[in-house]
Amino acid sequence: MFYDSYKEAPGLLDGKQKKYDVVVFACAEAYRFTASRLKAEIPWFYVPVTDASLYRGLLLAQRTGWDLGRLSFDTYEESVLREVYDELKYPEKKLHIKCYLANSSNPDHELNVYNFHRNHYADADGCSGCITSLSGCATLMETANVPHILAHPSLDEIRECVRNAKGWILSAMDTGSNIAVVSVDIGLPPDYIVIDDSDFGASATRLKVMEIIYRYAANVSGAVFEIGSSGYVIVTTAESIKKKVTISGIASCWTGSPENVPMWSQ
Repeated sequence: MFYDSYKEAPGLLDGKQKKYDVVVFACAEAYRFTASRLKAEIPWFYVPVTDASLYRGLLLAQRTGWDLGRLSFDTYEESVLREVYDELKYPEKKLHIKCYLANSSNPDHELNVYNFHRNHYADADGCSGCITSLSGCATLMETANVPHILAHPSLDEIRECVRNAKGWILSAMDTGSNIAVVSVDIGLPPDYIVIDDSDFGASATRLKVMEIIYRYAANVSGAVFEIGSSGYVIVTTAESIKKKVTISGIASCWTGSPENVPMWSQ
């Protein structure tokens, strides 16, 4: 499925998910925007924007003759950008970068990112160019003649994501007879090491957590084995565990208020 803007993705996918084994989104923005409007009926993956994409963008910026210390970015956190510049041994005192981060589930996200780059470039003390990971934003900047580079994922990153999706499909084809094992450790965190195991409060909480574990095991048709005083192993089938694959399945069994969920169950 092809689109000009990731905002079109929900409409393209709506009512058609069951025709596919998995969905691989071209970017995180398309994934998040679609997730805010559609419920996933099959596994969803997306191609992440990694440091490799950023390094590629910086290399192209250098070859174009831009001042690497005066660039505007989106998607990447400023702390990540500064780490990359530090790895490149770029002088901190020459670094004047700008970064735009916002909720990509907003329908106006691409336009807001474009306005950020355009305004920063037009400013008297602005940037020498813009690096974006949004194809829609790049199209807008192309029309407005704003110098930009699209930091898209490399072919290797795309292949890796597709391999992961393919691996999920192959494993899902033969899960009925495979054994799945969940290991749970409810030992006290280091901050609470001063609490004696015989402490009434700690013992009471452990009993509550044990109840959660056994209830979760029942939900996945599993058998529970106790390992020492603080460890448990749940043995079941892969088909059963796939339905409650995340640890949130255990926490969701807690019957109290959310703020009182035991630390061990988190």
